[in-house]
Amino acid sequence: MHQYRIYTFREDGHFSTVRRIECTDQKQAVQEAQQLVEGEDSELWQGEHLIARFTDLQKQQSRLAPAADLITVADK
Repeated sequence: MHQYRIYTFREDGHFSTVRRIECTDQKQAVQEAQQLVEGEDSELWQGEHLIARFTDLQKQQSRLAPAADLITVADK
């Protein structure tokens, strides 16, 4: 078993929690981390190595929405 850490981040970019998990490989670690973070901005690390970064897709879409509205208005 290998040890991994999941860091979740607040809106200001500072980390808010650290979770430790043990998995047989990176693939399992990524799958478990995805379920645990539930869309929060977070990173999965093994030792000094960044394995994966997860982002809140809703937050990203809301940032893009105003630009999409401008494009729609400009096309009218």
